[in-house]
Amino acid sequence: MDVQGIFSVLGIAGTKEENKIREAYRKKLASVNPEDNPEGFKRLRKAYEEALLLARRPQEEEVLGDPVNLFLKKAQEIYRSLSRRLDEGEWESLVREDVLDDLDLGEDAKWGLFSWLARCYRLPAGIWRILDRAFAIVAQENEFKEHLNGNFVDFMLWKIGEGAQETDFPYEKFQGEDIADYDAFLDGFDALTKLTGTQEVQEEAAWKKEMGEKVAFLESLGIGHPWFAMEKAKVSLLAGETQEALRAANALLEQETGDVHILMA
Repeated sequence: MDVQGIFSVLGIAGTKEENKIREAYRKKLASVNPEDNPEGFKRLRKAYEEALLLARRPQEEEVLGDPVNLFLKKAQEIYRSLSRRLDEGEWESLVREDVLDDLDLGEDAKWGLFSWLARCYRLPAGIWRILDRAFAIVAQENEFKEHLNGNFVDFMLWKIGEGAQETDFPYEKFQGEDIADYDAFLDGFDALTKLTGTQEVQEEAAWKKEMGEKVAFLESLGIGHPWFAMEKAKVSLLAGETQEALRAANALLEQETGDVHILMA
């Protein structure tokens, strides 16, 4: 979990004051029951422990004035804010940063950026194309595969390719705070869709319990999305709550008449 993710889970701005970290943890803990939402509790506990480690790190280890670190921090700040993450102008500005033209620091900034993007990759196709124009990802595929995981490079090439925007998740339909943990939501959503799409179930009770836990975790993030609402309707249906499932599904179909994903769900 990166620094911004840590404090996003705790719901506070970054700080080295342990009292503030503990207070934020206690407040969040009141709404995250480890029995009802074990995944949410584990994530909260991990963020709390990592925030304390950061608070206790000697100040001299932090090189905040280093141009490469400042560049990477700008990228992380853009990514953390959903509105800025989806703004192509923000990324156009980032790839014009002077540090990228520096003979000594440019390569460090470039590969630092892509190493970080390999972990924080939830971006629309248009953003990947901006990165391709700036760094020639397609033209220099082999060089990128020398520095980065091949699967990640293949993913970038796919998102840069023709028609890739049709595979984009509809980020614009998110409902939540601008700096909510959208990556955690998307990871959890992917896990939930795998469960609701499972055809063969060995232990039905455990399967339904796991779906309930996934839904609880996603709801604990304070983020809404029509596709998540449809998955919750599926969970209700699979749990035998047919009327509730139909009510939720019909409401979504009325609201999202042009959403093919929901029409086919």
